[in-house]
Amino acid sequence: MLFIHGAGENLNLWRYQIQCFFKEYRIIAIDLPGHGRSQVIEKLSLSLYLEIVNKLIIHLNLNWTVLVGHSMGGAIAQLYAITYKCLKGLILISTAPTFKHIILRIEDINHNFLKALKFFKTTDKIVINLEELSELALTEIIKTPIDVTLKDFLLINQFDVRNKLDKIVIPTLIICGKDDILTPIENSKYLHKHIKNSKFYVIPNSGHLVYIEKYILINKIIRNFIQNL
Repeated sequence: MLFIHGAGENLNLWRYQIQCFFKEYRIIAIDLPGHGRSQVIEKLSLSLYLEIVNKLIIHLNLNWTVLVGHSMGGAIAQLYAITYKCLKGLILISTAPTFKHIILRIEDINHNFLKALKFFKTTDKIVINLEELSELALTEIIKTPIDVTLKDFLLINQFDVRNKLDKIVIPTLIICGKDDILTPIENSKYLHKHIKNSKFYVIPNSGHLVYIEKYILINKIIRNFIQNL
């Protein structure tokens, strides 16, 4: 299983999935350039991110790979499944076939980064350990340089594969939180409609970080998906 984090995030946000699956599968989670422990590269691009994922898969000889992507990571995972035909399965969490609507967030990120992070917060209806979510998610996200996070959002604002989704033919699992503000449920519905071999789950009372908020349920869904490949 190869995990790709979202914009401004790092591999540490996959903690609950790594802890759950490492005894069953070979687990690889990456820090994209400028995120986590990876060095900053001046010219970032989605094509660069895609190339890094591909080189990693080749270097590690991963010939039975399930690619898991959250948000921007889901965009990279879509690009990979469209471009290359070596995956066993694809898992898309809280992502979209296009992020054109994200442009509304750019100004907030540029002028008030902490304010911009509010879209990661969930509704009052969600019963989770908010302190743990803050420690695992928000604390990790603010470690990423602001200019890198801003660049991520500018990059995904150019992302659009709506006319290429028919090229994804491998088994695909699509998961979203019902209360996701950043990538609303309509995006995942679109993915499910246009990726023929896909399964779709909407998780009640959860937001953009559904894989953290509802990790026990999400991990159960993921395990069932992989076991049936």
